[in-house]
Amino acid sequence: MLERLEFMSPTWIAMAREQILRALDGKDLRTIRFTLCEEFTNPPEHLRPSGAQTIGFYVRLGDGQVEVGDRPINDADCTIISDYADALSVARDPEAAAADPAVMAERMSAGRLKIIGDPSAAPAVLTKLDIHKLLAPHTA
Repeated sequence: MLERLEFMSPTWIAMAREQILRALDGKDLRTIRFTLCEEFTNPPEHLRPSGAQTIGFYVRLGDGQVEVGDRPINDADCTIISDYADALSVARDPEAAAADPAVMAERMSAGRLKIIGDPSAAPAVLTKLDIHKLLAPHTA
């Protein structure tokens, strides 16, 4: 049985880094330059770095390398900003959360979900990876 970790905790980030690096190992990434960032608003206080109001992570592909960072960044090609509670439901069960477009539309209209950049510009290697599905079995 897989160990489940608190979403966005330091141990969850370490697991995510390991899983993403393993999943992309051996893929031809030489010509790919793309950064995806996920940022979460209203996170639990104990997950916030000192002085931070949000938390997040990013996956940067460039020069054949993969970098998974433990914070939101400002220079991503695509940034998804979501309320932590909403993101937690997606992190635990990505298929159920993505199955209802009306829920996503409601989150956007309520200001709990914002997408900056073009998610369809993500390279195929990243979309095929489906990070949420990859990490869900490890997310408490």
